[in-house]
Amino acid sequence: MPILIDHCKKIIFITSAKVGYSTLDALFYKEYNINRKIRSNKKASYVKKINVDDYTDHKIIVIIRNPYDRLISSFTNWMIRIPSHKMIRHQNGVAFKKHPYKTFYEFVKLLLKDKNKELGGKWMLTNWHFSPQVNYVKLKNNNHPNIRYIDIKELSPILIKLYNFNKKGNVTVKNPNITEKVYNTNINDFDKQMMPNYHLFYNRHIANMVTEIYKEDLEFAKSKGFNYKPPKC
Repeated sequence: MPILIDHCKKIIFITSAKVGYSTLDALFYKEYNINRKIRSNKKASYVKKINVDDYTDHKIIVIIRNPYDRLISSFTNWMIRIPSHKMIRHQNGVAFKKHPYKTFYEFVKLLLKDKNKELGGKWMLTNWHFSPQVNYVKLKNNNHPNIRYIDIKELSPILIKLYNFNKKGNVTVKNPNITEKVYNTNINDFDKQMMPNYHLFYNRHIANMVTEIYKEDLEFAKSKGFNYKPPKC
């Protein structure tokens, strides 16, 4: 996952998929005319890896997200909303063909098997949208003089203050009229434009499985002061 460096303001943003990356990508293109194709100029850079010891004069902002929400955001975006012909060309589509599923419940059960290495090889947890956040945001050097960990909900106010920028990235629109649980709903039966509220994808068993799948994320977040809880079921 690219790391974004603002050389002008001396700020480094570290994040992962579905944790504000699209918003930051739009910001850096607007502010400095760089993106994933135009990767660097004198004002800003995209890099894949970083040694924070080389940037002691920079502020580092590490963005994390509630894993229960992030999973639904990734699932609704990649498994429901995008056209099937595009998904087939994507790693998610290959994974779907290898181990098909019809519902979110079935998907989570497969994801737990993937976590426990029961699927006979790599499946979905190697994909950056479903891979644990700690794979991207856990820094080897935690002694940097100026590291700040924030929840994604804090990102917009920070960007408004620093850059006067308030454009949202790839945001899922919620449908408040859906009140029934949807974890057993066929993925082909969803309205691709408006998704149910995230808690409707969960029951207690699913929440427990997701807790196990993203145990490392939850422990890391807790160590940084974020005590994420499962949705009320």
